[in-house]
Amino acid sequence: MLIGFCWVRSRTVLTAALVGAVTALVGFEIVLFDTAVYTAVTEFALKSVVWLGFGLAYALVVGLVGAAFGLAGGAVVHPASIIRSVRR
Repeated sequence: MLIGFCWVRSRTVLTAALVGAVTALVGFEIVLFDTAVYTAVTEFALKSVVWLGFGLAYALVVGLVGAAFGLAGGAVVHPASIIRSVRR
């Protein structure tokens, strides 16, 4: 939500949703990639493939949640544009 709040001050609310989705996806995939590499080094290598599959399976959900929180941060900064969208 904070990233959406910071990015939307001089931009539109939809930019905040996009930035929130990208931030959530990048963070999620970095953590899962690091976990897969650690698992490949310390345990059976097939378990790392399971971690990578988990990362791909939940990428859409994480992106949507990130977009929702980015949009919420943008709505705090520009409440008038959100109210106009709801009234249409």
